[in-house]
Amino acid sequence: MRKNKFFVALSCLGLLFGLVACGGGNGESKADSNHKHSYGEWTITKQPTCEEKGQKEQVCSCGDKKTQAIDALGHDWDEGRVTKQATCSQPGEKLFTCKREGCGKTKTEVIKADHVWGEKETVVAPAEDKGNASYDKSLCTVCNEFYRLEIAANQAKVVTGGLKNDSKFPDYLKLNANGDSVELTFNYNAPATGEIYFRGVMDYWKDGNNENQDREGFYAGKSSSDGNFELKVNDAVVDYSWSKGMKYSDMFPEEAQDGNYSQLADVKVGAVNLVAGANVLTYKRTESYNLLIKDFVIIVKNTGDIVEPPVVEEGYDITFTHEHCEVLVFEEGQDYSVAPVKTDKTVSRDEEGKITKWIEPEETDTLEPQVNFKVVCDEGYEVDADCLTITGEYNKIKIVSNDAEENSWIIRITKIKSDLTIAVVAKEKVEGAVDGFEVTFALENCTVKVYVGPKDETGSNVDTAEAYYTRSKTDPYGYTKSEGQINFEIIPNSGFEFKDGIEWPVEKPEVSSSVVSFIAPSANYNKLKLNANGTYTLTKVTGALTITISATAIGE
Repeated sequence: MRKNKFFVALSCLGLLFGLVACGGGNGESKADSNHKHSYGEWTITKQPTCEEKGQKEQVCSCGDKKTQAIDALGHDWDEGRVTKQATCSQPGEKLFTCKREGCGKTKTEVIKADHVWGEKETVVAPAEDKGNASYDKSLCTVCNEFYRLEIAANQAKVVTGGLKNDSKFPDYLKLNANGDSVELTFNYNAPATGEIYFRGVMDYWKDGNNENQDREGFYAGKSSSDGNFELKVNDAVVDYSWSKGMKYSDMFPEEAQDGNYSQLADVKVGAVNLVAGANVLTYKRTESYNLLIKDFVIIVKNTGDIVEPPVVEEGYDITFTHEHCEVLVFEEGQDYSVAPVKTDKTVSRDEEGKITKWIEPEETDTLEPQVNFKVVCDEGYEVDADCLTITGEYNKIKIVSNDAEENSWIIRITKIKSDLTIAVVAKEKVEGAVDGFEVTFALENCTVKVYVGPKDETGSNVDTAEAYYTRSKTDPYGYTKSEGQINFEIIPNSGFEFKDGIEWPVEKPEVSSSVVSFIAPSANYNKLKLNANGTYTLTKVTGALTITISATAIGE
């Protein structure tokens, strides 16, 4: 019994010494007030997970422990995968999975249903008037049905009252006072239905001393007594989607109501219907508010066929007067297979018939403006270049062809640069009279073809006259002694050739009449030219002359 009492007493004494050594567990022992715990390294006793906290501890040599929570890791989401594609009208879904080992949790996010707008096309206003608006137009690349029109609001013209300039947004539309209104007209190419939005910013102000109060916002009603603005499209009041009690925070979500301007946003107003052609938008302030509009945005789907606006083409005005003849214009340019139109007025066109004005060649590939027309003379009359008197700026007159049976001439006026008045006065024919210098050919081992003007593909302009005379450069169907010329082709007989190697054109020699080894004109000319089609032209003939042409045997 004494032995047990001794053991209990000894145990109590050991406990007392331990308390003294470690300060009784709190370092405040009366026996040793300087002693403090000595903790080891932190040891994690519970690993944290994505959603639950973990725990770590430190242990003193005396056995005392300190614990501390470890924050939950949070999920480490992957990039996600689309499980339901969004459309323009239906939202989609995207599934995300946590990548941490052992978690496997998932979450689903909604993909907003929205259009994806393609490249913008600028639709230019048909007139310079400020009320006729240009706009940017883009098509949804997902549905290929809806169009977005962005019409800059500052194109509108004031109907009543005035505008108020805002120094921070000087290009935005802001009506000055209640009762002020504006109007703009824009053209659309099909009947359509959809919705209209204000794309703009709000100048938010605080209400009294309560800085956190969300003010009643810019609201609309179906009459001036219901709302603080009125919007019409084609005289139809827009059926507003806002209520009078709507707050700024509803119009511009996720923005601080801090007395500053909001971020630019599209704020839906209501439904609209457009017509093919001119559409008129009117916008009126009826009660104090502070909206600044950058664009009127209209999103519509066409409900009818596209109506292309007429193309307004510009050309120079061409006016004809005529005596002893009539004028017919080729509206297909140089396509003379299409019947010409009898008229005294037309416009300049290019060689393909497109109406055009002059543009410097280095700036465009547009063909030069010209006019192609036929002159049909009365019996006993004819025309040449001298029969035309032209007022205006152009390059030259070209007689294209002559039809002896119809007694007509096709004429082209080239490189027109202004409005023209063309007076055509046919002259009486003088039978047997030839106003040109006679040209004689002396041929050896070859034949010659003389052309009325340049050689053509059909050969229909070969001169079949018994004698040849110089003709006008601008009117090859008319003879002339004034700087006349003659066009010809030479053909060697079988087994003969013309030896060339000459630099063309060849100037008339000072002494000898010989020009090249096989062509030797006599005097009274300027130069001999070899044309791209293989014909020759003797230019600026000033008197009668003989052209000697000789072919040599092949191999000599």
